[in-house]
Amino acid sequence: MRKTLLLLAFLLAPVIVFSQPKSDLNDQKTPAPKLSEEEIRTGRVEFINASNLPATDAARRQSIESGKALATSVITTGQGSKDGVQIKRVYDKDAAGFGADIITIDANANFAHINAVQRIIQGYAQQAFEYNANDSVTMSQFILYYNAKQRGGIEKLKGKYTDQVISALTPDKVGIDRSYKNWAGKTEIIIPLVKNVVRPGKTDVNTNEIKKETTDAKKDDTKKLTDIEDRRKQETTTKLDQKEQDLKKQQQTIDQKKQDIQKQQDTLQQQKQDTGKKLQELNKDPVKNAAEIKKEEAKQQDIKKQETELKKQEADVKKEEQKVKEEAKEVKDQKENKTDTAKTDTAKTDEAKKVETLKQENQDLKKQAEDKEKKSDNVVGDKIVFLRFIKYHSEGHYSNELWMLDPVKDDTLFKSPFTNICGREFIVVPGQGILVIGYENGSDAHTLAMLDQDKLGLKTRSKESVYWRSPLILRDNKIYGIEIKDGQYYLTRFNPDLSMDARSSEPISGDSDITFYNEKIYVTGKAQGAGATTIKAFNRTDLKHLKTITPPN
Repeated sequence: MRKTLLLLAFLLAPVIVFSQPKSDLNDQKTPAPKLSEEEIRTGRVEFINASNLPATDAARRQSIESGKALATSVITTGQGSKDGVQIKRVYDKDAAGFGADIITIDANANFAHINAVQRIIQGYAQQAFEYNANDSVTMSQFILYYNAKQRGGIEKLKGKYTDQVISALTPDKVGIDRSYKNWAGKTEIIIPLVKNVVRPGKTDVNTNEIKKETTDAKKDDTKKLTDIEDRRKQETTTKLDQKEQDLKKQQQTIDQKKQDIQKQQDTLQQQKQDTGKKLQELNKDPVKNAAEIKKEEAKQQDIKKQETELKKQEADVKKEEQKVKEEAKEVKDQKENKTDTAKTDTAKTDEAKKVETLKQENQDLKKQAEDKEKKSDNVVGDKIVFLRFIKYHSEGHYSNELWMLDPVKDDTLFKSPFTNICGREFIVVPGQGILVIGYENGSDAHTLAMLDQDKLGLKTRSKESVYWRSPLILRDNKIYGIEIKDGQYYLTRFNPDLSMDARSSEPISGDSDITFYNEKIYVTGKAQGAGATTIKAFNRTDLKHLKTITPPN
């Protein structure tokens, strides 16, 4: 009984395995069950068809010819539509990532067997990419196999394909379903494209991408694809060499045209001068020479017409030459890449990843900016940090405490265990902690002190002494402050770990205002006593002194 049920299930569920291309199309539809979980896990791609009735020779030819007609339209206009299939080319040779030919099946289309779809792709591959009849069979199979593997997986395509391709796809229609029931109106077959200047439309199928995504294909099938790649690489090399020679001949023809035009222009210029001189003589007696004057003036008009025509020819030749130069550069670039699409793929994919990374970084920065607008500068994570004044000593010496308020946990307070804090400000250094000016008991020396942003404990201190009234400035992930060294003040830049990065080449006033402007830093201050106010300009890169400006009294 069990064997009978299994046989009945087999008869009711016709399928096509990727490695069996001879199963055919189609007229009647019969219900077919979905693939079981076991079948899906095997890694084999099986297509469930409505019927295994063979197609007629005429139907096969019609499908292939439809594919060829679609290719002709796509190469010419970028899109095509025929027999329930539409194809759109989304390709930008300068964009990072793969382009794609996107094949959709109309909602009202009646494809009952995968081979009917395959033959259209087969004809398309012959016309659009110059595959021969045998190779186009293998390529169409792998294109379908590739798309069955990509079904619904648009996230996998991001970073590989250009943004234009991703935007043109519908997430729940990407690729092709295993069952014929989900083909009409629910299919977007992708043919990945790379640049190839000696193929129609200057594009080719990215077989490297297809091969990488179909590693579980049968070895014999994979070998067929590899053999096709090898043959086509050699074909492409031969075509590039021939194209290079043809372009050189075209350039020689253009050079000859330019020479001919120049000779004609020189001849016309001489005729123009001769006619002008003759008219000058004839105009000495215009009455007597009226007929001759009329002839010479007619000659001048004819010369002008010829000059206009030559200018048009010259412009046309320039356009022709520009086109030849561009094509020659394309050929040269592709030859330097040795027509290795894998190399191009890697470069484009790497570039696409860089673009995606930059996008993510921009989004993160935008979010940080938005968060910053919602919160004050003294908000660290979800906590509020503030200084509590304890005591004023003299000359700007303060004793302070740093406190943290947790508004999430019932507004609880927490005090920093580091209590030797001077100055009236602190700054948050992303990824490092909270920066304050600290001192040691029994010492007049002050240093930068970095506190842990969670527990507010001391993490590290600068080796250099800083002015206790120094401003704390964070720019370009660097910390600027005023250092005290050998009794003088300097503008000093520190790394986030508080190691010194650079020191101004000249001393400054301790109580200075610091202004950043493009590649310069202006330090405005007044010397002690009755000294004049000066503005010192420093190079932002290395803090070298550029000039000193003294305002007039």
